[in-house]
Amino acid sequence: LLDLDGVILDIDRYYPEWERLAGDAFTPLLGGDPERWILAEREAWHGPRHAEYLELLRADPATVPPAEQWDREAHADWIERSCRLVGVEPPATEAERYDAARAARRHYYLHTRASEGAREPIVSLAREFEIHTASGNSSWLVEAALEGAGVRADVGEAFGWDLLGVPKDDPHAFYEAILSVLGVTAGRRVVVVDDLAEKLDAAASLGLETMHVARASSDGAHPRVGSLAEVPTALGVG
Repeated sequence: LLDLDGVILDIDRYYPEWERLAGDAFTPLLGGDPERWILAEREAWHGPRHAEYLELLRADPATVPPAEQWDREAHADWIERSCRLVGVEPPATEAERYDAARAARRHYYLHTRASEGAREPIVSLAREFEIHTASGNSSWLVEAALEGAGVRADVGEAFGWDLLGVPKDDPHAFYEAILSVLGVTAGRRVVVVDDLAEKLDAAASLGLETMHVARASSDGAHPRVGSLAEVPTALGVG
């Protein structure tokens, strides 16, 4: 199970790449000055408010909208706020704003350099492992990232939080949901690769193997590698 940001994507290159590509992504879709789109994105983007969703989910699950709806509303809201900052009229409907968000982020993942170097290790791992993602991002976003990295055919399920109905902010429930969907039985080897130790702690509590992608030394609770490129060797994949 591979995380996206920090594992498949180089997180240090993520935001510089987003700023490099923001104007190219948005201007053809919505108009406006490309430079203003770059500035707007520094202020407008705050993600699908996972912590808020999780709080409501824990308080009263029956009243919380489906994760797909929450994700759609959050991205449509992002586009509306961005357009206001740039000084262009946002698309009239929520559906149109959501489509614009998906198109802009897809452009990013198909053109970013943040995924350089991901293809070879994933192809290598796929020779001996069944590969799936375990990302806190939206599933459609993960799909675009895998396509941009050239590995969509090598990865099975593009799990995002919206498909699972639980944010990765609750990692124990998040991994449980993935195991349930995959129908993983006791004794089957599952390795979780992530750049955040607290996510790996939750995976380990479920009896899963872990691999910590971290450039600096960690506390030793999980086997560490410096990047995704080192994971095949660490797992004995020739």
